[in-house]
Amino acid sequence: MVKKGKWSREEDDLLKKHIEKYGIGRSWQALAETLGLQRCGRGCRARWLNYLRPGLKHGNFTPAEESIICEMYSKRGSCWSVIAAQLPGRTDLAVKNYWNGTISKRFHWASSAAAARRRRSVHRPSSSTTSDATKPEELALV
Repeated sequence: MVKKGKWSREEDDLLKKHIEKYGIGRSWQALAETLGLQRCGRGCRARWLNYLRPGLKHGNFTPAEESIICEMYSKRGSCWSVIAAQLPGRTDLAVKNYWNGTISKRFHWASSAAAARRRRSVHRPSSSTTSDATKPEELALV
């Protein structure tokens, strides 16, 4: 039976120590069986890549990282692996979770507010286009 749910510290330590000593090998499933983890190979791979791998950042995102995420999202959309490649130490899963949990509401609100301001400024008559704008040269500017 395959175990699901939260990983224990013992499972994390076992997986981490084995990979640091022997490497990953050919098969995540074989690694899980060798260690007696009762986890599927896919779960072991995900745990290693997203949480245990050396060099990963686990703390809060910085304002600079948030700025990069917003800029990249504007250009590329939700290509989380492409965005994460611009943020050393961050995984695509961490970036996606941060976006969905923290940034997306503010980002979409700011985008829609900016669009609304642009729409209002287009429809609002300026002072130069009032009743004085009856000369042909003034109408051409409008």
